[in-house]
Amino acid sequence: TAMFASTLVYNTERTGEFELDGRRFLLRRVRFPPSPSPEWFVVDLFQHHAMAGVALTTLEEGLARTLRLGRWDEARLLAAAEAFGTHDTRARIERCVAAARTAA
Repeated sequence: TAMFASTLVYNTERTGEFELDGRRFLLRRVRFPPSPSPEWFVVDLFQHHAMAGVALTTLEEGLARTLRLGRWDEARLLAAAEAFGTHDTRARIERCVAAARTAA
């Protein structure tokens, strides 16, 4: 996107911005599962919303809406939030799941 001038790379070794063969890479050292599910990326987006330039309220509204549409596996989403999210992220995702259930 226009917001990111570097390619984002998830890894377990280092964090920082590096230039390799004339291209810029932003390495982020984060915990992630061996095969991240789409639900894990939702949790990661909530965790790093500022880097993506999106407000948490916007994310919450979108997540609740797409949960109502059946876009996400609720059990996997809640498990990913529990395993990889902060207390605040877990609470926000749990609220979205509850809101989607009551609106359905």
